[in-house]
Amino acid sequence: MLNPYARLGLGINFTAMSLRIKAIIALMSAALLGLVFIQFYWIDNSISLKEDEFRQKANLALRQVVHDLEKKEAVDRFRHHQQTRRLMHQRMSNNKKRLMEMRRQAALKQGGLPGKALGP
Repeated sequence: MLNPYARLGLGINFTAMSLRIKAIIALMSAALLGLVFIQFYWIDNSISLKEDEFRQKANLALRQVVHDLEKKEAVDRFRHHQQTRRLMHQRMSNNKKRLMEMRRQAALKQGGLPGKALGP
């Protein structure tokens, strides 16, 4: 087959041009393949970072829940302790009043003065 450019005087060598085109296509394919691999690496890295971030946030939330529960438990224990002390104080006060009343009645039976209370 005759070279159509040869009549125009351009003198283009098709075998050399086809080798250049093949080389350019091969280099562009390699570059595109490299870009695809880089994108896969970035996507994988991004997923790993997001998973790590999620784990950190989940751990932080769980630690906060544990802290809040411990705080609530401590407050409940303190309130229970206060309530128990208050009840014990009331019972002691009632027992003291009963004891004073019993002493007064005993003094009355023995002939003591009704207006004078014995004991502390």
